[in-house]
Amino acid sequence: MSTLERQIDQVDQALIEAEKLAKQVLSRLAGLRKKNGGGEVGQLPAMFEPLPSLIAQLSERANSARAALTYDVVAALTDNSYVKELRAEAEAQGVALVEHEGRLTAFPLLLKLEPRHAGIRVGRKMERRLRPTVLVQLLRKAQASNRFDATRFLTRLFEAYAYLAPVAQPGWRKDRQGGGPVV
Repeated sequence: MSTLERQIDQVDQALIEAEKLAKQVLSRLAGLRKKNGGGEVGQLPAMFEPLPSLIAQLSERANSARAALTYDVVAALTDNSYVKELRAEAEAQGVALVEHEGRLTAFPLLLKLEPRHAGIRVGRKMERRLRPTVLVQLLRKAQASNRFDATRFLTRLFEAYAYLAPVAQPGWRKDRQGGGPVV
């Protein structure tokens, strides 16, 4: 079974071909309207002739585009195959994506797979754009716009710990090597 990225590319190619045929059909119809409106009815039968064939080709291309997408979104979100692909893409783009105890996070966002809705909850927002490259770009943008200062937070957390730790373990000092007491 191919990855979602590959499937999307295949469907996209089939849709591009269908779109080209659709443009030909529309162009032919516009030409017919123009000739008809101008009263050039003698040329209409010849212009109508290729339309059924073009429409049949268009239908065939649309059906092949539909058939190209065999990716089972619900199964992929359920069996962890999507997460593997998403993590690989995140790593390729340099976005930290962590999976711990069944939870997926891209700090500061929590990601929750929603197979029933064929989407992923990113923070509080339901995201239906499942293409890994697109989702990872969204995560990177969210991380870049984050106003949370981790350094300042961790410094304050350590200061609070350094204040409370000697109470929990008399004689403990913050410059000591190794782990400290649980506070």
